[in-house]
Amino acid sequence: MFTVPESSSPSQQCAPALRDNAGCGVTTSNTQEGVPAGCALISQLESYIRSYVSLAETCYALVIALWLMATHAWTAFDAFPYLVVTSTTKRSGKTRLLELLSFVASNSRLVADISPAALYRTIDAERPTLLVDEAEMFSSAKSEHRPVLNTGYRRGQTVKRHDGDYETYCPKAFALIGDVHDTLRDRSIVIQMRRGEPTRRFVYAGAKEEGAALREKISAAVSSKAQEIAEAVGGFEGLRFLFDRDEEIWTPLFILCRLFCPERLGELSRAASDISAAKTARPRKHLELEEEKDEAQEQEYAIRLLRDMIAITDERDQITTQEAIAKLREIPTSPWRRFRGDGLKDGIEGGMLVAGLLSQFPACQRCMLRRKNRKCLSPSIQPSGFLRIDPGFAYAPVGRLTLTPSTLGIGEKWHNRLVAKSLITA
Repeated sequence: MFTVPESSSPSQQCAPALRDNAGCGVTTSNTQEGVPAGCALISQLESYIRSYVSLAETCYALVIALWLMATHAWTAFDAFPYLVVTSTTKRSGKTRLLELLSFVASNSRLVADISPAALYRTIDAERPTLLVDEAEMFSSAKSEHRPVLNTGYRRGQTVKRHDGDYETYCPKAFALIGDVHDTLRDRSIVIQMRRGEPTRRFVYAGAKEEGAALREKISAAVSSKAQEIAEAVGGFEGLRFLFDRDEEIWTPLFILCRLFCPERLGELSRAASDISAAKTARPRKHLELEEEKDEAQEQEYAIRLLRDMIAITDERDQITTQEAIAKLREIPTSPWRRFRGDGLKDGIEGGMLVAGLLSQFPACQRCMLRRKNRKCLSPSIQPSGFLRIDPGFAYAPVGRLTLTPSTLGIGEKWHNRLVAKSLITA
């Protein structure tokens, strides 16, 4: 049985534990001095993934890296987990992650739609790592794909058709907004994505070339361990901290982690526990997802408005709502000429729209508003304060804006997001 190292603590599990262990991995080129080759390869995979997408949890990168490595040895395992890449909103990087997977996984096939017949025929004929984007069709209890997918995570499973039997077992990953059907989720490792700014600009050719180099390294490393993987599968005693099916689907990742980088078994155990337990959450309904998508879009435009308001006020003491709207529309790359179709209009309608967006920042409501030529009624607000815009009122930042978590009232998470978007300084 694979046991969690006693020295592993939650704080250690949050970061790669790349300690020296001569028997941990295989010898490959370009490894860091003093770091086992297997750990170094996993770390390279994690860095590659994190540089192009924003994951909701730090531990996901390790899980995805091991899943990718396992696709190069999937025929050795009795079961293989589906990877479900999901988010509550669009533009969260789901398709980008599938592209990255396609560059690194063994014999990958990336498709945006696939019929039930094409699904089982492709699996039987090509034995691919199948990556399906826009997989919302798998959310329905009535989906015709379900017989293939419900069986296709286990070795030896087939579906019978008039022209013969078709194998359904192979590695699979799906990307969609929302949740897959409960029976499919039960066979899956679910990866939550979030909107964010990647650390590197994605250029398809460059990312593909980098991924192909990693794929060659992984293929060589896994091939050199083929006999040890087979022996580990035969001698595997289970994961007692997971329930039946979760134990089954996580087995390939634990076997590879033990062979290539046992120092990180504690981190993987914590991730497996959390990801498995998260699947007990109630599936989100379509209406809830639509509301979350609308909220995320409003937040994006609120940040954009905050940045543009800072730009147009510059060093001025005050600016009227109507002048602000006019200047916002004059910005060449501004969305405000066509926002919500008609853009920011003059008068009360435009003022209310601006006020509504800025109201997402609590600090924008703290200083009481003043009419033109009247003093602010809340002198306790310092220069870091930010005045809300309402129709007929003046917008009056007092001096240059200095936005911090406390003055914005948004907490560290939102503050870091603003810093990441270069809207404010850290």
